[in-house]
Amino acid sequence: MPDKSKTKGKHKRGERGSVEEETQQVSKRTNMADSEFQSTNAHNDETSPGANEEEAPPNNHSGETSLLELKEMLVDIQITVSNVLRENTKLANEVAELRNVIQRQKGELINVQTALAKTQKQQDDLEIQLTAARRTINDQEAEIAELYDLQDALEQYTRKNSIEIHGVPEPLTPRLRRSSSS
Repeated sequence: MPDKSKTKGKHKRGERGSVEEETQQVSKRTNMADSEFQSTNAHNDETSPGANEEEAPPNNHSGETSLLELKEMLVDIQITVSNVLRENTKLANEVAELRNVIQRQKGELINVQTALAKTQKQQDDLEIQLTAARRTINDQEAEIAELYDLQDALEQYTRKNSIEIHGVPEPLTPRLRRSSSS
């Protein structure tokens, strides 16, 4: 192992952070499973076969925990696990609700997309019909203009033989006819 004086020069952390020598000097805490096993073995050797474990005097060694403390810790862990499970159940229910909401929204989205596709198809059909109607209207307007021209030409042609003379008196016979018919 390198010396502390060597680590100051080599490593940038030096005094600021932890170095290996410091971590090795700190004694590790004993494993709870090992201490429980040891205390159970020691307890079984000391007590009679019919004795209750809770009634046994705690085996207080420096660093070992008693059975009562272990039971309290176990109860705390069980309570914590129970709370975590409750929270997990709540979260699972919320996730299930969210999945249901997402499924409903997907269904609604599919319905909206289908309706949009139908509407777009109808719009395209209507645009085609509108284009055809505009073409027909333009053709009909052109035909109407042509008919107006033909009617005007026809009226001009029929007036060709009609001459109106002003200043010449009309014959009497036609007046008699007019007066007798009245």
